[in-house]
Amino acid sequence: MTIEQLQAARAEKWRQKSNPVLSLEDAAQWTHANGMCFFLPRRNQFPAPLPSFVEAVTGSSNPTPSPAAIQDAFSLAIRLFAAKAAAPLNLLGTVSERPDFIASPEALPHIFSLRGDHSSRRGPETKGSQLAADIWKQLRQGGALTAPELQEKLGRGVSESAVLRALTELWSSLYVLPIYTEGQPAAWALFDSQFPDEVQSGSRLAQSTALSALISLYLDSVIAASPEEVEVILSPLSSRSRIREVARGLLAMRQLSVMSVGQQTLLCITGGLPEFPPCKRPLRLRPKDPSRRPLNHFANPRWPGRRRKGPFPAAPQAAGSGRVYRRGLNKAKRNGSGIHAADLALPEENRTGNRKRQTAFPQTVRGRTESSPPADQKERTNPASEPGPLPTYYRH
Repeated sequence: MTIEQLQAARAEKWRQKSNPVLSLEDAAQWTHANGMCFFLPRRNQFPAPLPSFVEAVTGSSNPTPSPAAIQDAFSLAIRLFAAKAAAPLNLLGTVSERPDFIASPEALPHIFSLRGDHSSRRGPETKGSQLAADIWKQLRQGGALTAPELQEKLGRGVSESAVLRALTELWSSLYVLPIYTEGQPAAWALFDSQFPDEVQSGSRLAQSTALSALISLYLDSVIAASPEEVEVILSPLSSRSRIREVARGLLAMRQLSVMSVGQQTLLCITGGLPEFPPCKRPLRLRPKDPSRRPLNHFANPRWPGRRRKGPFPAAPQAAGSGRVYRRGLNKAKRNGSGIHAADLALPEENRTGNRKRQTAFPQTVRGRTESSPPADQKERTNPASEPGPLPTYYRH
């Protein structure tokens, strides 16, 4: 798999190749398949791959979508939140009524286990500001209220911007969430009143289990990602050291696998990669020149790859030198006259058959050399082989 194939597979899965999300059913299926996504693309803030809802609705990859595209995507997201097929989240703490993340109901218990308060019924009395605690009490007593209504209940000494900051603080800790209505300001309600089952199951879930599930959901959404990208995306939910520790545990349990794409080492779910076509090798820009290949005098023109049995052509002689280059003549067959077939074209004094064999060592003939004496003579002349006189104790 190459980087281009990985990016094409991501664009196809994220609905960014001229196949936009248009209906409510498609939006619910897309959110369920990805688990957690951005509402707006944030490539400059998060240098890691993650789909965005606005790009899925427009059907193309655009880091800076137009205000009209953002409004169309937000209108579809309002219908998605009303059907409770997704939940709006504000994990970055930006003071705004629009979410920065969208989570599916399946991923919501794991997110609440990491970011929410397991004892949320007691409120943020000890964890937040006093204004946030007062707003939470007003929402617990009066139900869903808008920011102007909360300002009126809290008193004229509280500004609307302070109320929005306090609501954003509660929203980031998953105490409250906005309820959108087209053309009207957002009403704020308690989180456990909108998603009671998810909050109850997330409060009983261990953080390591929730983090391992979110790592698997993220890798399933992006197909493959580096360990640094996993840490960057999940950093709003937990510390990077904790994410790294859980990822190493999943690798040790072989629930994740390591693969190489180009010069990057990526993590993926074991057995969860899609099938990619085999990579084609690039064509040579300049083919080899056959005239530059060395000549093989022993190649068989009829059967390529086999050696020629003979007769062999004469090897060319180097210009300006009296040395004759012969390749493989010692393995060639001789003709009836005992002369190489390649030597017939040479002068008589340069033929191989007329040269005397010169060796640096004496030749061996039947187990002895030419300079060694015969075996019978060796036995007669060797004094150690002649029988000597008997010892004194054998004479009697």
